Amino acid sequence: MKNIITKNNSQNLAEQDIAFIKNQMFPLGASVKDIDFCLKVAQELGLNPITKEIFFLERKTQVNGQWVVKVEPLVSRDGLLSMAHKSGNFGGIEVSSEIKETPKMVNGVWEYKKDLVAKAIVYRNDTQKPFITEVAYSEYVQKTKEGNPTKFWADKPDTMIKKVAEAQALRKAFNINGIRSIDEVDGIITPSQDNNDESLEVSAEVVDINQDLQALKTLGFDYERKGDWIRVIGNTYNKDSILKNLGFFERKDCSGNLCWVKQVA
Repeated sequence: MKNIITKNNSQNLAEQDIAFIKNQMFPLGASVKDIDFCLKVAQELGLNPITKEIFFLERKTQVNGQWVVKVEPLVSRDGLLSMAHKSGNFGGIEVSSEIKETPKMVNGVWEYKKDLVAKAIVYRNDTQKPFITEVAYSEYVQKTKEGNPTKFWADKPDTMIKKVAEAQALRKAFNINGIRSIDEVDGIITPSQDNNDESLEVSAEVVDINQDLQALKTLGFDYERKGDWIRVIGNTYNKDSILKNLGFFERKDCSGNLCWVKQVA
């Protein structure tokens, strides 16, 4: 595969970017079959892995009662927004949340229970009616193996459930099939986690930071992280275009010298 071509703007990735994606954007040990499949999905959907529109991640899932690890393509919420904008028919999105009474099965009997519910409304320029989804926190909250909400779902429940609602509404409005959002699934394995866990933290923010740091290591760059910022130290060896694609930008440090930095939180 020579290029990833977005269907709506025909933006090509250079050969060095494809090599970078294969070396950096996949988990260690990913098979050639998995890599080819994931890149094919990215090509078909017109999503760029370097700009974090799509991720290729290991995920624990049950197949025939057995836990197996698979490399899957998972789209980010921003990737879905990118597809919507590229269509030329995106008319905007609204999202809200509230505490609502929702039906739950309790001991075989349906009851109404209070839940945090997010509602997303997506508008298209070529349709009269909007596309609406509602999702409940209890149905999508990701948990640790002990049964507690993972860090992001505990600290940012409103933000996380809204992202799920937005992803589902965007997929419905623009007929995006065959791929799920990173915020909708559990069991994702990131480099900072124990691969023996059956229920693992999943967050686009966590994956972004891990991939950024691993990318800098792969490129041979020294770096430092202070609070919400990552700064590349030393010569960038004419790889400025890759740093730009990763979201880094140049600014002056306290000594007046230009350096590459990125805010990660």
